[in-house]
Amino acid sequence: MEGTPYLTAHDGLPARKSGEWARRKHHFLCNYCGITTVSMRNRFKLVYLDVMAGPGLCKMEDTGEEFPGSPLVALQHDFAEYVLIEEESVLADALRQRLAAHPKVRKTKVIQGNWVNVVESGGLDFDASTLVVAFVDPTGISQIPLRAMRRLAKNPKIDLLVTIQYRL
Repeated sequence: MEGTPYLTAHDGLPARKSGEWARRKHHFLCNYCGITTVSMRNRFKLVYLDVMAGPGLCKMEDTGEEFPGSPLVALQHDFAEYVLIEEESVLADALRQRLAAHPKVRKTKVIQGNWVNVVESGGLDFDASTLVVAFVDPTGISQIPLRAMRRLAKNPKIDLLVTIQYRL
């Protein structure tokens, strides 16, 4: 996997090449998911949506340390459903394998495909009784076209958590 944004993890599957920034980002994601699931659990059906889920595991390039990716961070919290989209089939398969033994696997749905196509086809439309926490974490700004973000934002109740890289 040399020359790619992925490294091989302890389980032989790909892990996202990461640094301390990813750990900080996941800290805030974890806190937001915790606040939302505790405060809103009796008001709405809660859905976690990750539009660029990756393989579910991160690995520090310099130390080799591994830590949970955003899908596994979200699974620490009590959402009714987890919708995880990954475009690359190898990464979607790695995510499925990592989720297979998880106690919440029945609540997860891994979609292998481009999230923009999924949202534009109506595959990410939720009703007013659902509160969606959507994590949009691109590696480049071109991965989040405005038309797709507008379509996603048309959901009646959605919290969009969007990260934008401003330096490398």
